[in-house]
Amino acid sequence: MPTQRGGGTGCHFANYASAIDQTDANDDKGNNIVQDYDCQCNYDLKGNGWGDWVDQWMQHATPKPGLEWQGWFGRGKAPSFALDFAACWLNNPRDMIQLQNQIYYRREGWSNQLMPSSNWDPHRPSSLRPYWGWNEVPVVGSAMDNPANWDAIYIKLPAAACGGGKDSVQCLSSGAAQQLEWDLDAYTNKKILVPGVDNVHRKPGSAIVFLNEESSQSRWGSPAFQRRFACEAWTSPSKKYKIVMSQSTCYIDWA
Repeated sequence: MPTQRGGGTGCHFANYASAIDQTDANDDKGNNIVQDYDCQCNYDLKGNGWGDWVDQWMQHATPKPGLEWQGWFGRGKAPSFALDFAACWLNNPRDMIQLQNQIYYRREGWSNQLMPSSNWDPHRPSSLRPYWGWNEVPVVGSAMDNPANWDAIYIKLPAAACGGGKDSVQCLSSGAAQQLEWDLDAYTNKKILVPGVDNVHRKPGSAIVFLNEESSQSRWGSPAFQRRFACEAWTSPSKKYKIVMSQSTCYIDWA
């Protein structure tokens, strides 16, 4: 796929230094984790499901001259925001997903767990929530903002909302449920979401779905999460909205 500028392409730029501060990671053969001057990911490092890219980053990360404060790995593990400097962009979602999975599976090897503060416990899935990944797939903003391209609005539940296993919106705390109602207010006020059964097939309309992120075990031997779309009946705390399950669709309506 040819490189097209804009929409997320390009290198990381430091406004504070008026310079490009994209992390380099060259091996002894001169191969970098980026493959061109636009900082597109080096597809030669997609081996082991992009694990080769992560390994090269950890083994050879080198900050640009004058930005030596970014000297993680040489002086210990990296903060999560180090990925902001190292993250290259990809031209398709599948490679993005694989790279992000590998960054996650190898988190114990690179993350100092200080920002965000975390104490990961593989036996307590909710403890894995404080994690910052990073990904970039350039997308034309006008296409993303066009309601004609939307199938539904989805509600992303917290990872392991029910502590492990199958998740449900019913596991939200009272505060989280109230925040969800306020978020729905914002969407309906902006006409991004239009409640009512008559609006199910309109764009924007009332089609809505939950996105659950449930704990599972990866084939790499690391605790992981599996995302699952689900429809579930729910009424907001002040009984302003209700999510309705039908045989053919899932939609939001006034309660």
